Amino acid sequence: MTEGFFDRFIGIFALSDCRPLLLLNCNLVHGFGMPHSLQLTFLDRDYRVVSAPRLLRPWSLAYERMASHVLESYELLPLRIGDQIVVGDIN
Repeated sequence: MTEGFFDRFIGIFALSDCRPLLLLNCNLVHGFGMPHSLQLTFLDRDYRVVSAPRLLRPWSLAYERMASHVLESYELLPLRIGDQIVVGDIN
């Protein structure tokens, strides 16, 4: 889980074992400098999925106005709109 600017800027690079990373208080993600695509799942303040998970390609941006948090992952996660994430299960 990340909260500070630097942690969010580094993003998933901060994880050595490639677990999903929860970016708190974030609704815009960049792929600048990323060698691979990421799956993004945008969540509301209650950690419910607000839009279909999407692929973020290197050197692109993704934004979701209704989101409060973002879950980044290298793998496809089986999540749908309305699903609720249990924060303790992520990191």
